[in-house]
Amino acid sequence: MGELEINVQQLMEKIRALPSAELSELDTFVDFLRFKAQQSSSVRAETPSRLIHLRGLLSGYDTSPEALAELRRELWG
Repeated sequence: MGELEINVQQLMEKIRALPSAELSELDTFVDFLRFKAQQSSSVRAETPSRLIHLRGLLSGYDTSPEALAELRRELWG
């Protein structure tokens, strides 16, 4: 928590040093950051995490290291 307080204090000092003409732009940027944080948290809340089981997906295919190396050579060649 101490590190966060130092960062907040440093940020406040930087804000105080800004020319007054720049404060409007800073205010707009802070609003944007708050909006972005709100959007990302609402997306996480709305998106249910689902497990996708891939077991057996490659059954019937040759997945030996030699076969995979040959496939890589063909694809990257």
